[in-house]
Amino acid sequence: MNDKFENESDLVALSSSQVKLARGRITELAKQLGVSKSTVSRALSGSTQVSQETRRKIIAFLNQGNEPGNERDTAPTSKGNIAIISATDGGLQHFPHPFFLELIAAIGGELTPHGYGIQFANIPLWSDVAVKNFHEGSRAAGYIIIGQTRDLDRMERLAELLSPLVVWGGRSAKQTYCSVGSENMQPTKLAVQHLIKQGRRRIAFVGDRRYFETQRRFEGYKQALISANLPIDESLILDAAPFDPKSACTNITEIYNARQSFDALFSTSDLMAMSCISSLQQIGVSVPDDVAVVGYDDVQLSAFFNPPLTTIRQKIGIGAALLVEKLLLAIDGEKSESEILSADLIIRKSCGAVS
Repeated sequence: MNDKFENESDLVALSSSQVKLARGRITELAKQLGVSKSTVSRALSGSTQVSQETRRKIIAFLNQGNEPGNERDTAPTSKGNIAIISATDGGLQHFPHPFFLELIAAIGGELTPHGYGIQFANIPLWSDVAVKNFHEGSRAAGYIIIGQTRDLDRMERLAELLSPLVVWGGRSAKQTYCSVGSENMQPTKLAVQHLIKQGRRRIAFVGDRRYFETQRRFEGYKQALISANLPIDESLILDAAPFDPKSACTNITEIYNARQSFDALFSTSDLMAMSCISSLQQIGVSVPDDVAVVGYDDVQLSAFFNPPLTTIRQKIGIGAALLVEKLLLAIDGEKSESEILSADLIIRKSCGAVS
């Protein structure tokens, strides 16, 4: 069974600064304790695959004031670049999306202490020839794909062509490559249930269901409606391109005008949620009085939007740390398990629950 990492508090005996330091020096820590790097990595992630005795040993070592290695104050030796690749579909790119910009910045911060830089790549992932040419010419030490293509079989092929590789995205039952991503179905279900508790009954869904993660969010949306004995109204489901908010703007106002309104809206990204709010406001619809809105990601702008956006927070810092940790293990020839992070509902004014 794959590991599941919830948050730093799983390691109740360690401070967050100790955990971060330990993650940055897994090689030295493993050598000093006489265990494998994979064991240290799993222990820091709260994995049940590591014995309690080993976990206690690592925690006790750090709590005694020990620090892994003694090179903290020396500049890291340059080890080359890690290629960060956007999982493009039909020309759409993840890189301009604010969530992915924040994630990439966090990844860069995690890579720097290890002596790695970042190389951005925008290549046609559907072409074996293009991928092979990039792999041979980039001389990258490792690869991180941001997001997943709509074809999960293609992702398996990319894992064969680009190695070592770690992917940001949801985990499917059959995948063999290592990924780090957020839980999608349960947080969405909780968000829609929250809207229902606020008295909302006609809840629209905005997102591209062709993508694996968005499919999971749609399942959470449906589960919440079914559990409340509410119908799943296909007329309130808008399949909008995930990284093109313009595709949602016009369509959402047409749906509102033509289908006798909805009183709430769940969007699979903050960017689309904010675009929908702006479009609704332009036709005189009040958010949240007429329509309550919930997004997904908790990008920095969402807290400062008008109204501040209720959203589901993905744990960017932890996610970036795990991506880098697992990639470094892969570079050293060690295998890591995929991990799914919990995501939290952040309640702000756009859902009508905060005055």
